[in-house]
Amino acid sequence: MLNLVLLIASMFVQHAPNQTMFMSDQSRYGPVPAFLPAGAQLAVLEGDPTVSTGDFTVRLKMPNGYRIPPH
Repeated sequence: MLNLVLLIASMFVQHAPNQTMFMSDQSRYGPVPAFLPAGAQLAVLEGDPTVSTGDFTVRLKMPNGYRIPPH
């Protein structure tokens, strides 16, 4: 019985997705692209948002009251 429980548990452990943790103090922020209002800062955490294919992750720092217009 214990072997069966361990076998089932090991199946779930093997399929766990990879996770990456990004600390906010380690991110390099710069100005936002021209299609967003000025005042916010953007950091690219992974990937390349300038290409038309592929995944990417960005983080925005916005001041109070900052609004992103409908798009």
